[in-house]
Amino acid sequence: MILEASIQVDLPVQAEELALQVRDFKVASRSGKKQTAWFFRCVNSPSFVRWNNRELIGRRLNEVEFAAVAARSYSALFELSKEDIPRCPPSLVAKKSSQAARLLDAMPHSTLLPGYAKEDVFLKGLADLSKWTAESIPSGFNGKGKPALRWLIAKIAEEFCYSFSMPPSVAIIGDLVRIGWPAVEDRSIRNTANDEMLTRVIEVAALRRIHDNNSKTISHQVISAFSSKKEPAPLNQSTPEIQTSKPTGDCEILELMEKQAKALTDSSDRRRLISIINAIRYENGYMSDNEGN
Repeated sequence: MILEASIQVDLPVQAEELALQVRDFKVASRSGKKQTAWFFRCVNSPSFVRWNNRELIGRRLNEVEFAAVAARSYSALFELSKEDIPRCPPSLVAKKSSQAARLLDAMPHSTLLPGYAKEDVFLKGLADLSKWTAESIPSGFNGKGKPALRWLIAKIAEEFCYSFSMPPSVAIIGDLVRIGWPAVEDRSIRNTANDEMLTRVIEVAALRRIHDNNSKTISHQVISAFSSKKEPAPLNQSTPEIQTSKPTGDCEILELMEKQAKALTDSSDRRRLISIINAIRYENGYMSDNEGN
C-alpha cells in the first residue's frame, strides 16, 4: 500500500492526492471501482474514448482494466526511490570504462585471483566494461531531462502490453502520463516510446504473462491435489472416529493454502504464493479485487 508521506518522486501535481485516488481504486470491489475518481479520470481521457469508438484492431479496451493499467503504473512510480530510476550520464560511462581498462591491464594471472574473480565470466565482464560507450545506453537513460517521466512512460507501455497483449498508442500513453505531468507533449512521449523501447516492454510483458500463467497452473494443480485427498480410514471400528473439518470447496481450500503459505520462512516465497492464491480467488469471484486490477 502506498504511504503518501513516503513518495519521493517529484510531480508537477499533488502526488498525495493522486496516491489516495489510486488507493481508493485498488481497494474497491470490481463494481465499486467504477465509482471512484481514478476510474473516471482514466476512462474519460480522449484517447481511450477514441480507441473504443473506433474499435482499433477490432478490440475494445475494458474500462476497469484500462484504469488498472494506470493505477499499477502510478502505484509503482510512487513506491520508487530516486535511486531506483536507472540513469547514467555519458561522463560516468567514460570514467567507469577507463577504470575497468586500467584494472584489466593490472590484473595478475587469473589463477592467483580469489573466489569468483578467477572465473572467465568475471574477466569477460570486465573486458566488456572497458569497452563501454555512452552510445550503448538506451535512449532516455542518460540522466538528462526528467528520468521519472521517462520511467513512467515505459511502465505504462509495459502494463498496457501486459493487460491487452498489444502496444498502446502514443495518445494513450500521453493521456495517462498527463495525469501526473499535465504539460507534457506528445512529441516528448514519442521520443521516449520509440520502437526500441516498445520492443523491450513487449518482451517484458510477455515474460510476465508466461510466469503468471505457470504460477496459476501450479496453484490449480495444488488445489486439485487438496480436493482429491481422501481421509484416512479409522484404525479399527471400536476406535471412535475423530470428526475433522474438511474443506468443502475451492474457496475453503484456498483459505487453507493461505494459512500454510503464511508459515513459509522465506518472505519472498510467502508473498509470491499468497499473491497467486489471491489471483485465483479474484478469477473465480471469491474476493473483491484489491490488487489484481
